[in-house]
Amino acid sequence: MERLRRRRDFERVFASGKIVHGRAVVVRYRMRGEDGAARVGVTAGKRLDKRAVRRNRARRRLREAIRPLALAEGCDAVALARAPALTLPFKALAADVRGTFARARLLA
Repeated sequence: MERLRRRRDFERVFASGKIVHGRAVVVRYRMRGEDGAARVGVTAGKRLDKRAVRRNRARRRLREAIRPLALAEGCDAVALARAPALTLPFKALAADVRGTFARARLLA
């Protein structure tokens, strides 16, 4: 699994991707139509919290919850943090992230 890094890759996912909502995360995704490693980006907007420290914590927690997942090849996904991503116990957060990616059919 690789990370989405370029702005245009994020924009492609937001423009043409599908959406699946979870309690602590919203996953937007699209299939690239080519083989290769899955790419995942994690974001937390100012709507989550005005303080950068809390947004960064939410991103770190989501990244760690996504890391052990085996994602389908050829997909680009963006995980957007929601408010419960800051307060849920990590096991509950990881279960929510796994369930959301499973509903999106992104698990290999």
